[in-house]
Amino acid sequence: MANERDNFSKTTIRILQERVAHRCSNPECRAPTSGPNSIDTKATRVGKAAHITAASEGGPRYGHNLNPEERKSINNAIWLCSNCHEKIDKDKLYYTADLLREWKKKAEEIAREELGRPIRELADQKINEEIEKKFASLEETLRNLKAGDKKTMDEALKAFREGNYSKTKELFLDIKKKENKESALTSYNLGVIAFLELDFKGALAHFLEAESLDPDNTLYINEAGNVYHSLGQYKRAIEYHEKALSSDLKTYGPEHPSVARDCNNLGLSLQAIGQHENAIEYLDKALTIFTKITGKNDAAVATLFNNLGLASYELGQYEKAKEHFEKANAINIIHLGEEHPLVASTWNNLGGAFYELGEYEKAIEHFEKANTINIVKLGEEHPLVASTWNNIGLAWLSLRQYEKAIDYFENALESNLKNYGSDHPVVATNWNNLGSAYSDLGEYEKAIKFYDKSLASDINTYGPGHPSVARDWNNLGGALLSLGNYNKAIDCGEKALELFETFLGKDHPNTKRIMGNLEYARKKIN
Repeated sequence: MANERDNFSKTTIRILQERVAHRCSNPECRAPTSGPNSIDTKATRVGKAAHITAASEGGPRYGHNLNPEERKSINNAIWLCSNCHEKIDKDKLYYTADLLREWKKKAEEIAREELGRPIRELADQKINEEIEKKFASLEETLRNLKAGDKKTMDEALKAFREGNYSKTKELFLDIKKKENKESALTSYNLGVIAFLELDFKGALAHFLEAESLDPDNTLYINEAGNVYHSLGQYKRAIEYHEKALSSDLKTYGPEHPSVARDCNNLGLSLQAIGQHENAIEYLDKALTIFTKITGKNDAAVATLFNNLGLASYELGQYEKAKEHFEKANAINIIHLGEEHPLVASTWNNLGGAFYELGEYEKAIEHFEKANTINIVKLGEEHPLVASTWNNIGLAWLSLRQYEKAIDYFENALESNLKNYGSDHPVVATNWNNLGSAYSDLGEYEKAIKFYDKSLASDINTYGPGHPSVARDWNNLGGALLSLGNYNKAIDCGEKALELFETFLGKDHPNTKRIMGNLEYARKKIN
């Protein structure tokens, strides 16, 4: 009957969410759709299996050409968070079936790339650099501003230098009231204060207000784009950066610093949605402009080399990434000295490139340089320090220096337990890495204890069908196999195999490796 719904089966829903690693498929959202509940034995789930073309006649995007089986198949399904599920059905003209299929394809590609990938954090400098630029810009504005109440301005500058942003904000609001008219500049300054407080939504509201009051000022347009980027709304960020670029090209021509700024910001937002080749095209344009204007050793050039390195890294072009990071680092040292956090960031990024190139000793050298700076500046319990300890441990593990790897993994674990508690994915990764080190040492019983902890944590966080859970089952099965516990090894291997076939397909090397282990265990039993 026409009013009957062709609903998805439980199996289809389970596989659908597993294929995108339990994240919303909307590229502007990408929110996790499962996580811990306050009750230890439960998980909170906010994901929905949405129909690309409606489940019944009269629904959004209903496809008359589909039969009931096609309508309720996984090919007609997309995994979304609750908010995006509601949004796509309320605006069916914008959220077309083709757009949703594009979302689904991209989300699965990202999940496939991330599957089983160890955590090696590359530092994205965007927010740190924005904070530094905004701090310097606002201090300069406060120092030079002649109009208005001088006493209030002096108070605002003093409060700002003391880091009392709430007091600075109060004084700006007072200035705004006295102006007797809406001021785009004051709205912009309020946005800067909100950004420095990491109140990105508040900053966005002020920058949009500034743009509405002075719509031809591309500074305000660009700042709105930057905040959309910080909020993870990359499509909106791209719209604003393209708008700023178009305007600045008409006003200044193709070789102006504002055009370079727009190209850089547009490139970063394109990179965030996985369009790395397009990102590199715009970042290269920005680099060419800044190099002509400022010379090859300017701080802005260092930023662009780092951004190009990040894009090349994501493309698997590790030699190129290394070259870009080295140039960025050399310039940053000239301008900032050897102990600045941005220098630590590029040391860490260089370490990641050397790791991927198989140059593990060089990777360790660069990770250690980053950590020396971060420990002094941030303290030993900062998450960035734990992340770099984990990176160093992975490099020692690759060099078969298992005891050294274990020391670093334990340091990372201790820090992350303090910062996050025992039910966090980063902690599960630390446990898994410790399991791998003990397994390589031949201490399989110790390895199994850590793999068990990692498995329990990941199932609690993600549910049973996540790529990290597949990794845990596989590693646990391997340790059991080495102990000669073939029945349990087969049980773990079969669970891992089901997930790997789902995520990677039957012909992937990792899938075939599990098949080989299962065949070996079954022969041993027989």
